[in-house]
Amino acid sequence: MSTSRQPIPPAVRLPASAVVAAVFRVTGEVVIQARVLAPGTPEQQVTMRIGDALIYLRDPVVARRIRQRWDAAVLLASQRLPKRVSPRLAGTVPGTYPVAVAQELTAVVDVTTSWHTGHQAAHTPPHLRAQIGVLIWQVCDFTAWRRIGNAWWYAAYHLIL
Repeated sequence: MSTSRQPIPPAVRLPASAVVAAVFRVTGEVVIQARVLAPGTPEQQVTMRIGDALIYLRDPVVARRIRQRWDAAVLLASQRLPKRVSPRLAGTVPGTYPVAVAQELTAVVDVTTSWHTGHQAAHTPPHLRAQIGVLIWQVCDFTAWRRIGNAWWYAAYHLIL
């Protein structure tokens, strides 16, 4: 009796990992770099570095929504956040960027902001939490909030033109 072996089909490869959140704690003069690519064409996009995040924006509606939601938190930021916080107290060390996250923000991105009082046991300082899709910023001072807000304004402005 002979048995023939059937070749085993290759396994269907499903994603084995997914980014569900990337948290960035920021203070002071956050590193901001922004570039407009292919201006005036259908391929136009704004590429921004905000601290450790590399962000790609193509849709002017998304850029405008992010800027509007960020700006809507100005009262909360100006009333609760100190002007400047020591990076040491916030648990950030300037110049150490071991990991970077790249994210394209699309029309389905959610934008929320909220105040968190902080938890000393978890070494989490008081901060304004801004979540844009899977990207979460723990903004510890008004200087950082303003710098990041300027980056969102830049993106919205250049995608509208």
